[in-house]
Amino acid sequence: MIVVFVRYYLTAEGVQYVHDTWFPEVLRRIKPKPGFVSVTLDSTDLETGLVEITVIFEDKPTLEAWVAHPDHKIVDDLDRFRIRDAEVAQADRTDVDPSTLQWLQIPSQT
Repeated sequence: MIVVFVRYYLTAEGVQYVHDTWFPEVLRRIKPKPGFVSVTLDSTDLETGLVEITVIFEDKPTLEAWVAHPDHKIVDDLDRFRIRDAEVAQADRTDVDPSTLQWLQIPSQT
C-alpha cells in the first residue's frame, strides 16, 4: 500500500472550488483507476487556505500510473488559486503521523 498526503494552500475562493467542483471531479476520475483504494478530503481551513487530501493506492506502480494518466492533470486546476507551493509526502501505511514524514514542495505548473 502507498499513502500520499497532499497539502494545498489556496485562496478562500480556491477552497470553495475544491468543495464544490474540484474534489467531486477528482473522485469521478480516480475511482475507476486500477489499484485505487481511497481518496479523502481530510480538512480545509478557509482562514489559512489549507486543504489536506490523502490518496491511497495498492502499490507504487498503480500510483505512478495514476500520476502519468492525463486525468491526473486535474491537479493543475488548483494552480490559479495557490497562495504558496503545495506539499506532498508518502508512506507505506495509513497509521503514520504525517508530521513525521519528509515533505516535498511542489511548485505550480503555470
